[in-house]
Amino acid sequence: MALAAHLVPARQLERRDRLLRLPTGVAPLDELIGGGWPKGALSELAGGRSTGRTALLLSSLAEALRRGETVALVDVGGTLDVRAAARGGVPLPRLLWIRCTASKALAAAEIVLGAGGFGLVALDLGEERLQTPSAAWLRLKRAAEQQGSAVLVTSARRLQGALGACAVTLSRARPRFTEPAPLLVGLEARASVDRGGGEVREAPALRFTHED
Repeated sequence: MALAAHLVPARQLERRDRLLRLPTGVAPLDELIGGGWPKGALSELAGGRSTGRTALLLSSLAEALRRGETVALVDVGGTLDVRAAARGGVPLPRLLWIRCTASKALAAAEIVLGAGGFGLVALDLGEERLQTPSAAWLRLKRAAEQQGSAVLVTSARRLQGALGACAVTLSRARPRFTEPAPLLVGLEARASVDRGGGEVREAPALRFTHED
């Protein structure tokens, strides 16, 4: 049964290549992952502190809302900085923001997906180490497929058993300074992309402002 949960029929692989996408708002990354996060699928975004993970999450939320999508954020621990979100272009009155503990995070995301009509459901685990059986991820994946929603799970590290169609890992962030005055203006990070089929590629440098 455990093996069966990871098997993907050929017709589903063909369908996955044709999935609609939700752009991240970061052009170099969108180009590498085929236009954005796939709808009807689960994606992962992993990265430690100061790698631009939060900036990319906020950019994805803002871009989806700008395109008229209904968007939800399941925020483990309530770590969302509303001022940073507003500066990042997220219209907060239009965002369904759910704060919960790690133990209830997947269940909350499933409930939101079950309601239907959401273009993007983001699940931000922050620094939590989530120990979740593959069956729970499989339920979330199936809910995304049934509703045609993009599900984005962000965390400090790649998650075991998450069954993501797309996975992005951010790393090697370094500060950027103005010249000649040495003022900090942002971060420059690298993104390695796993499309889910064993193909790993590296994106050009991704740049974020100092507020990210």
